Amino acid sequence: MKKKIILGVIIGILLIVLVPYIKNDILTFKYGEMFKNGYKETGMIDVVDYYKVFSYSENEAKVFYVCDGHETGNFIYFKKVNGKWKMKDYDCIWSKTGSASGFTFPLYY
Repeated sequence: MKKKIILGVIIGILLIVLVPYIKNDILTFKYGEMFKNGYKETGMIDVVDYYKVFSYSENEAKVFYVCDGHETGNFIYFKKVNGKWKMKDYDCIWSKTGSASGFTFPLYY
């Protein structure tokens, strides 16, 4: 009985940790191409190592970009305007220099 409880707890913890990563990977696979170069709209990000789509709807999206060399992690919020995705807002979540010390879940570095 104890083994089943321990196994259930372990599986529950794994699901809590893994499901958000799987969700982001699915969203990135489905919609990522639309936001591949969206970081350029900031005028401050030149190159990214990778990006993940955190949320997506018909008119809004939230994409996380990790800059070249993992210097910064940035959320860029997009809104569809006249059928095209435009940057609505930008938020630097974390930075190696310490100028931003936010948090995102799931973690990407």
